[in-house]
Amino acid sequence: MGRRGREPSDAEVNAIVALYPDGAPLPVIATALDVTATRADQVVAEALTKALALAKSRGLIGADCFD
Repeated sequence: MGRRGREPSDAEVNAIVALYPDGAPLPVIATALDVTATRADQVVAEALTKALALAKSRGLIGADCFD
């Protein structure tokens, strides 16, 4: 696997979302990004941290995000 990873195409992302609508397992994400499972975990954690900060900056709370 590549050390730096790569940006998956929109088609690849859409295929993964279609297969795993509730969230893909880390090995699938790692393969799509061409990184190790450990790095994929780090990427996911970074993305979630950014999403949480954005939600908070917009005044959203947990009740706004879940049914």
